[in-house]
Amino acid sequence: MHQTLKTLTVALSLSAVAFAADKKEVVKEAKDTLAAFKEKDPSLKKHIDAAVAYLVLPKVQKGGFLVAGGGGEGVLFEKGVATGTVKMSQLTFGAQVGGQSFSELVIFKDAEALKDFKETEKELEAGGTGAVAGNTETTKNLVFHKGVAIVTMVRGGVMAEASVGGQKFEFTAFEK
Repeated sequence: MHQTLKTLTVALSLSAVAFAADKKEVVKEAKDTLAAFKEKDPSLKKHIDAAVAYLVLPKVQKGGFLVAGGGGEGVLFEKGVATGTVKMSQLTFGAQVGGQSFSELVIFKDAEALKDFKETEKELEAGGTGAVAGNTETTKNLVFHKGVAIVTMVRGGVMAEASVGGQKFEFTAFEK
């Protein structure tokens, strides 16, 4: 019994160390991606500095034919401090073919938008009712809808589309 408890304690300690290392790596990757967004479009800095929070999804994969799906994971930062992870899944319908990889930045302009995002499994429609999407070349006059704006930066691939759909987000706070 004592040996089993000792083994369990060691296993839990190792998994906690692994989680801490994973958390550190995920946060670093998100910070590096944010730096790439700012380098590509310096005008983003003013929006990020004024925001109550922002979500960085370093790598989102998307692909399909007529119906496309995708997803990615990222980190939510509140006033520059990493507060949790976010899983995003995406589904779109319409004339589309191909696949692509991109990074995504979701900017929360006010506390109400952030509160709404964190309290529910949030769905945002890029270019629809949930947020306004643009790429890093169009952010000089970034438009927020209901306190949220989405900016994307293509990493690779080719996707031709005229589609509608949305993204679903699930937030998990870091343990303190």
